[in-house]
Amino acid sequence: FQFNPYVISKQEAVEAALENRPDLKSIRMLVKVQDESLKSIKRLYAPELTGNLSWGYTKNESTYSSPLQAGAGLSLGSVNPMGIHYQVKEGESYLNIAKHNVNIAKSDIYWEVQNNYINMRQLERQIPILSNKVKAALENFQLADGRYSVGLNNYVELQDALAAYNNSQLNFVEAVFNYNVARETLLKSMGVLKSDGSTKL
Repeated sequence: FQFNPYVISKQEAVEAALENRPDLKSIRMLVKVQDESLKSIKRLYAPELTGNLSWGYTKNESTYSSPLQAGAGLSLGSVNPMGIHYQVKEGESYLNIAKHNVNIAKSDIYWEVQNNYINMRQLERQIPILSNKVKAALENFQLADGRYSVGLNNYVELQDALAAYNNSQLNFVEAVFNYNVARETLLKSMGVLKSDGSTKL
């Protein structure tokens, strides 16, 4: 087994999560929607401005003229200032709620990624230790087998050494499995794990 640790800092993992998590992207999109909705409501305050420009030319035997006419109009239409005011307040409330949800989501993602990162690193540190224990247990078993073959120890001691070796291998395999699960969990919380098991990074 060739162990290759996942090289990434905690800060990089958090930044990747804040950039790639689809749930956070969705909440951020709601902020944009609420912001555009608020802008649309505020535009109802603006009056309707109209203008026209006309030019004509006439000529007869004695005179000619080319009058230029311009006009502009300002219309308030059926604006209800109080109604719009309450709509603006409501829109601002929805926008503030959406922004608050973004902050909550970012905080939740930060702690989730941090916990997953720490868990992965703790399991990662166990693998070399358990690998050395497997090697030591194998050497002990080989020594016990050698002593047994020349009659220096009994069968029980040989079986104890074999059981210790098998247990050390089992512990190592479990640690590798748990590490891989923790690594996949971290990648998922970062939003970079694809459905085929590959990563976006």
